[in-house]
Amino acid sequence: MKYFSSLVSAALLAATNFLVGQAAPANSDRLAEEIRDLCEKYSVAYGAKDASTIASLFFGGRYGVMMPPNAPAAVGREAIKSRYQSFFA
Repeated sequence: MKYFSSLVSAALLAATNFLVGQAAPANSDRLAEEIRDLCEKYSVAYGAKDASTIASLFFGGRYGVMMPPNAPAAVGREAIKSRYQSFFA
């Protein structure tokens, strides 16, 4: 379970890679804080087994895609939420 949590955290950070790969904008401190906040929200929701909150963190939830290893992709808020609910059960 700890491995899966680390894997998903890494995926969330990788999703924000486009922000890091560019020249540092004037508001890079704000962006770094937003990333830290996102990771903290994920960590708290994961600890509480709150599938709804986790699903909402994936690009606002509407267009998010969760691509776990050896399983089909979960596309959209409801599919991601369902996947986490199954995982937490």
